[in-house]
This record gives sequence, structure tokens and C-alpha cells, in this order.
Amino acid sequence: MSKTRNTPKSNNDAVKRCRAKKKDEIEKAQKRGKFLSEIIGSEMLEIHVLFEEYKNLRDHNYQAESGYIDKINTKFSTLESELASFHQEIEEMERKKKELEEKYKTSNPVERNAE
Repeated sequence: MSKTRNTPKSNNDAVKRCRAKKKDEIEKAQKRGKFLSEIIGSEMLEIHVLFEEYKNLRDHNYQAESGYIDKINTKFSTLESELASFHQEIEEMERKKKELEEKYKTSNPVERNAE
């Protein structure tokens, strides 16, 4: 006669809810990272366009308007600050991911060995 482990249904449900919550947190972090990279990509494109306009003015011996230079400088400083915050958020997401992985490893040793 084999022994089976009786686990209350509520305990199994709690484990499922916990895993679903962890999965949701990881998905939210991934979506946020993708969103931030799209913002940075659009900012880089805008800087490129402004820089090309500036080069065209300069190449045609026109007086470069200070407005273009100011726009480029503003975009660069904005991009630098957004990039810094993006890197901070990535580090935070990676830290949270490691925490979730550690919690999973320590909370389910029987299931981890079965895998």
C-alpha cells in the first residue's frame, strides 16, 4: 500500500495563485522594458532627423539656426536621462526576477526535484 500525500485543496490553489502572480509580475516587467525601449528608439530617430537637417543646412553653406542646435542638445539630454532611468528599471526588473526565482526554488523543493 503506497502512501499519498494529502494536500488540502486550498494549499494547491494558493500555490497556483502564487505562481500566476509571479508570472504576471514577470510579464509586466517585460512589457515595461519593451515600452521603454520603443520610447528610446523613437527619441533616437528624432535626434537623427534633427541632426540630418542640421548637416544639410551646414553643407549648403546656410547659417545654422541656433534653434536646431538647441533642439539637438535638448533631445540628447532628454535621451540621456531617459536612458539612465531605463537602465535603473532594467536593473530593478532583473533584481525582482532573481528574487522571484529564489522564492520559487526555496518554496517548492519537492516539485523542483521532480522537474
